[in-house]
Parts: sequence; structure tokens; C-alpha cells
Amino acid sequence: MTIDNSHSLNLVSGNVDVFNSLNLTTGDLITNYDHSIPGNNLVTFKSNATNTAIISKIENGNTVHGEVMIERYITMQNRAFRFITTSVNTTTSINENWQEGVNNTVNDYTENKDPNPGYGTHITGSTTGVNGLDATPTGNPSLFSWDSQNGSWLTISNTNTNTLEAGKAYGILIRGDRGTNMYLNNLAKGDDTRLRSLGTILTGDVNIDNDLNPNSEGFALIGNPYQAEVDMKATLKNSSTHLDKRFYYAYKSSIGDRGGYVTVDLDSEPVEHIPEVPLNNNMGPEKFRFLQVNQSVFVQTDENLQSNEVPSLTFKEEFKTDQTSTNEVLRVNSNSKIDLNIFSISNEKLMDGVRFKFDTAYDEEAGPDDALKFWNDNETIGIQSDGKCLAIEKRPFPKDEDVFSFWIGNYRDADYTMNVEVEGMPDYNIFLRDTYTEVDHQLNEGENDIAFSIDSSIPASVNSDRFKIRFEQITLGTSKNEMTASSQLYPNPSNSGFAYLKHNPDFNNELKVSVFNMVGQNIEIPKDRMSSSELKLNTSSLNSGIYLVKLTYQTQTTTHKLIVE
Repeated sequence: MTIDNSHSLNLVSGNVDVFNSLNLTTGDLITNYDHSIPGNNLVTFKSNATNTAIISKIENGNTVHGEVMIERYITMQNRAFRFITTSVNTTTSINENWQEGVNNTVNDYTENKDPNPGYGTHITGSTTGVNGLDATPTGNPSLFSWDSQNGSWLTISNTNTNTLEAGKAYGILIRGDRGTNMYLNNLAKGDDTRLRSLGTILTGDVNIDNDLNPNSEGFALIGNPYQAEVDMKATLKNSSTHLDKRFYYAYKSSIGDRGGYVTVDLDSEPVEHIPEVPLNNNMGPEKFRFLQVNQSVFVQTDENLQSNEVPSLTFKEEFKTDQTSTNEVLRVNSNSKIDLNIFSISNEKLMDGVRFKFDTAYDEEAGPDDALKFWNDNETIGIQSDGKCLAIEKRPFPKDEDVFSFWIGNYRDADYTMNVEVEGMPDYNIFLRDTYTEVDHQLNEGENDIAFSIDSSIPASVNSDRFKIRFEQITLGTSKNEMTASSQLYPNPSNSGFAYLKHNPDFNNELKVSVFNMVGQNIEIPKDRMSSSELKLNTSSLNSGIYLVKLTYQTQTTTHKLIVE
């Protein structure tokens, strides 16, 4: 929809749905909508599973007069928190907008109020449904704002009187649409929904200084005030002062079972993020350079903030992008790096991840090039460095026998896979050390999947510093670990009671083979030498499951994963 009229466009009658974009080339859009007389001259910016309508970049000062309706489609990968905002200033309440003007006052699904199926959500915080909230047996709140002065969450306890402001950020637990039976259990998850907001749209440059944290290294939750995606790299680099311009932190519902934090590295070109969130099939690939419509994220005040300095940030029309949906695929730089990502085996979901980046330009000590770790409610991994816990550490190339440490915790499952991706590190033998099983897993260039298990009754199994990465620098005349290149375990999976190990014939009888279960116990099984290059492993005594077969020859070691069916 394009307005190209020096006298502006004045809606007289009828409703208008915008599915792609509104372009204010010349003149304003005057809706003449009055929410007290519904159904007359309503302009709605539509949102569905693949697309959200936008207002394109405004370069001539034009604007939209009168109220409009905006929609935001929300997919239900998980029952999880979303960090959201709206792009309109409303005179009506949060309840009238995001709860579709109703609330449940009894804990009985037969009395559930859902006037517009597929729209709205439940907002809780009361056992009886007072103040516009939906009643639940626990009365646990589901809508929060962020107190930037003190760095803490504030509960929204009244949705009848509180209104919505463009760019004001919230954390909201989305269980699904209002048809969700949240009285079934505490894990109830419903269908996709749309949140609607009715008010006056915000255009022009928007200053949000009052939303920032005035304290050094403090965090603020900020919202995108525009009905358009915004280039966050351009915004932070060019339109902020006394903020960390290198990183911001997003919360993605697709991580784990309840959502998790993503650290976005704006110093990279193209922009990188960790963990690398799997694609959302409904909304398309993630694009972390751009702040999506109605998205909120955390930014950090500069660590060197002086007492007479105040952080500032202004969203500008010039940094809008005219994309109407998340349809750009980001590819990370081909630098020297190591990514570690934890996956749950039971549901095959990404739980969390961290990244090392190596370059001679980086400092060895933790500092401004590095990104602090945001903690998840569920599984969390962080890099331990100089008393800090990091999501991204940028450092010089490792020295021989360097060891990097991690913090891993908040386990909610028993079986996991550590996916380690090594890129651009040809001068090293690299090992992931499991201090519980005492196994060194050699890491090859590319992706490495290492299964591990935890048992909450065994302290060593759940130690937060269980895993480390060790580096051996390859000197002239030394080749990479021959065992990794020359050994093969087959068939794998094995269901015949036997598995065969092929290896370099030079190893012969000096090769030591050990088998461990996933809790680190060394299991003795019969081994028969078939030839100088092949061993037969009798697996008939092993229960179905995953085992680690460790090979040791002189100073070399490697580990294969064996699946027994």
C-alpha cells in the first residue's frame, strides 16, 4: 500500500488490511478510526506464520494519524517466555489488547473465555482473576517488565489499568492462544496465536534514554518501537553512546524446552550469534542483525562509564529495513573458532552454546572483546575466564598445553550430546576432556558429536567444571593424530553381538582398547585379534545403549561412540 498524495489519504469508510507494507511516499495516512465506535475505518497490519506487515522507512516526515491495529503472530515451538513490545501507544488496557478484553475468574476450563479463537493469550498472576488477570490455581505471574535502575524483573499485577506504550519491553510467558487449557497441568501448551494492539503508531526518530541502565555494565531490556525491522548493528554503532556496541542479547523460545538466551556479535560481518539457533519453520531463518517487529532485547551499559556520563540510544527511521518477513539466511564468518553446543538426546533440542574466536589481535585476558553469559533457566554452558563467565571469548591462538574451562549446569535430563565444531585450527591437536569418565575425545576439523550422561546421585557426574578443552600445538614434522584418521568401528549401530575395529596395522598389539558406559564405568568385554589391523569386540554382554570405545597408542588417544541395539 503506497500513499503518494500531497493532500494525504483520508479514510472515509471501510476497513483496510495491510499484508506487506505501507509506504508513505508523499502525504500522510489519516485513518479517522475511533475505538469507541468499532468497525469503522480500521487499518490493520496483518501478521501470519511467514510475514508481518510493516511501515517502510519514512524519509520526509510523513506519518499516520489516528488509531491502527497491529498483529503479531507467535508460533508455539515451546511454552516459553517471549521478550516483546508493541509499536503503538494505546489508550485501552493490556487486557483489552493482548487478552482480547476478557479474563478468567475461576479455575475451570469449562468457563474459559476465548471470544476470538486464534487471538490473544492468558496473562496470569491471581488465583481469582482480579485486576484483569486470568485466574490459575497457583496465581503465578506471567507478565513482567524490566527495572533498568535496579536490574530486576517487576511483576505486572494489573492488566485492567495498565496500557501499552510503543517500545516498552515486556517478558511474557506465552502458553498459546486463549483456547489453551492451562488448567490441565503446569506444562500446558496450546496453538499458535496472534497478539493484537490498537493505538497510535510511532514514527520518526525515537529516543529511549530513560529505558537504559545508568550503571556501568548494567543491563536494560529495550523494545523495537517501529512497525518495521531495525538494523541493530547500525543503531548501536551509530546512534548510541556509552553502551556496549559489540553485543546484544536476545531470548529465543526455540532453545531447549523453555527458551534460552542468544548472544549476538555485532562486530562480525556478517553478524554472528551463539548458540546458532535452529531455523523456525514458520517464520523462516533467524536474522540477528535485525531487531524484529515487536521484539525486545537486552543491551549493556559500557563498563567504562564515568560518573558524569549517561548512556543514550535513539532508534532512527534511516535504520529501518523494508523486509516484511524473516527471510535472510545468515552465515557466520570463516574465522578460526570453536563452537560448543549442548543438545538433549531425548528431544533432540539445542539447549545452549558458547564460542571461542581466535586471532592475534585479541587479548588473552577477558575484556571488552568478550561477551558475558546470560543464564538460562534450563541447561547453561559458559566459558570460565579470569573470574568471568562468558558466552563468546575472543582470544589469541592457544599455546601448547593450554586448557580452557567451562561452567555447565542446570541439567534437566540425563543424556546429552556435546556438539563441538572446529574451524580453522590446523596447527593443533584438540581434545575435549571429560574429567568424570577420564576420556580425552580428540576433536577433528568440522563437527564432532560426543555423547555424555549425568547422574544427579553422583557428584562427579554433575560437576560444573566436568569438561575442558586441551590443545597440543603441532610442531614441524608432526602429523595429526593418526588414530582418528585410520580407525573405524563397524557395524555401528551393532545388533549382532559383535563390532569390529579397523586400525593402522603399525599399532598391532600395542593398541589399548577400553570400553566405557555413559556414566564412565570401564566395562571389560572379550576382544579377539583378527589380523594386525582388525579387532573383534564381543558386545553380547552389553545392554542396549551408547558406549565409548577409547583407543590408546603410545601418546595418542581417540574415542569412538558405539551404539548397541
